Amino acid sequence: MKKFFIGKETVACNNFELNYYILSNEKKTYTEYGIEVEKIDNYNIERSQVTDVTTSKTVIEDIAKSLMRNTVTPMHLHDIIIDML
Repeated sequence: MKKFFIGKETVACNNFELNYYILSNEKKTYTEYGIEVEKIDNYNIERSQVTDVTTSKTVIEDIAKSLMRNTVTPMHLHDIIIDML
């Protein structure tokens, strides 16, 4: 599985960073895409990922932009992805 950094959001009031990644897993005839969110708070790192969300690169890019715009954290990633689909 490959991981591509797509952007970062800084939450100044709570003093942490959120990094967003698109995951891709190439199969023989198609590619599965997923999302990973990483929260960095001082010396603590929290990560969550959801794999096999879609086979459309455009859809996963739209999902990633929406997650970034709404500063979704790792704790809520799974529930948000389920609601979006």
